[in-house]
Amino acid sequence: MKVAAIVFTVLSLILCIFGALGLLIYSGMVEVLRDMIVSDPSLSGYPPDMVEAAVTMIQVFLVITGIIFIVCAVVDIIALVKISKAKSRQGLTAIGIVTLIGMNLIGGILILCSNDSNYQ
Repeated sequence: MKVAAIVFTVLSLILCIFGALGLLIYSGMVEVLRDMIVSDPSLSGYPPDMVEAAVTMIQVFLVITGIIFIVCAVVDIIALVKISKAKSRQGLTAIGIVTLIGMNLIGGILILCSNDSNYQ
């Protein structure tokens, strides 16, 4: 179970990284579209101040989502370090619960259900 927990934690970490990169790309696209619409308001049919407000809301959403991805990636890295160094299941309950509550449901369940024999 230790190997399976590590595999699912690594997969979760990879997904967090790709999600954060996707958010960066999307943020750049939103900026380009905002500049296009503000420079030529006839493209959207909305006044420029409404476009600015909508872009600001999108950027706030992107920042909040990015923070969530970063926190999940940090938790995954901490979980990987703790699982790798663990000699028994004793110190893994807290990180298993945090991992379970975060993005990595399967990895958290595997950490919590593992036995001491998996860490020898």
